[in-house]
Amino acid sequence: MSNIVPLYNNKKLIFTADGSISLYNLDYGEAYHAVSMGAYTESLHKYVLASGILKKILNKDMKLLDICFGIGLNLAVTIEKIAHLKKANNLSIVSLEKDKSLIHFVNKSYFLWPVDGYNILRKLIETGIYQKIHLKLNLCDAIEYLMRSNDKFDIIYYDPFSRSKTPAFWDAILINKLYNLIQDGGCLVTYAGSNKIIKTFYKAGFNSHKISKHTGSFLNSVIFYKP
Repeated sequence: MSNIVPLYNNKKLIFTADGSISLYNLDYGEAYHAVSMGAYTESLHKYVLASGILKKILNKDMKLLDICFGIGLNLAVTIEKIAHLKKANNLSIVSLEKDKSLIHFVNKSYFLWPVDGYNILRKLIETGIYQKIHLKLNLCDAIEYLMRSNDKFDIIYYDPFSRSKTPAFWDAILINKLYNLIQDGGCLVTYAGSNKIIKTFYKAGFNSHKISKHTGSFLNSVIFYKP
């Protein structure tokens, strides 16, 4: 892994294929984003565009649950795109992350891209509000938080580490709970599309749509809809 250079603690900085930056977690043995695809490209296509949030927010206020903040890239891309929309409605975000060092990394790393998106995200971390965007960042155990929650969301970004590294995030009990946290007609988007994972979501009541090489992308996404 010649493109990895030391950073701090249990993480190393990595430069991904599209020039954007991510981290590699030594404890889990996984990167936070797909190196060969590009971190920015992955977030844009697998989460932002796949969820349809940029179109949906033109019609109504949206509530977004971001599970596993990581380095905040999914949110940075989302809020940069929404901030540039002229007629966007309100966006309320709840983001879950247990690793405080990642928040410190985002706040101190002004080289992260997209620059505008991360500048807005830093303001949201500090004050909780930027124009029509609101952020509640919870430093907590995500699974414990989710099992207690009774909130409802229009969209869930589901971005934990893989099933082999974090099996509890892909367990049927949690997936059933996620189904209950989504508004009717809402969706959950994720990078994971194995047959076993898809069956778990089906059993919880979700419908799914797997996108291969969707418009403008060579990436796969899986969108789970709540009827």
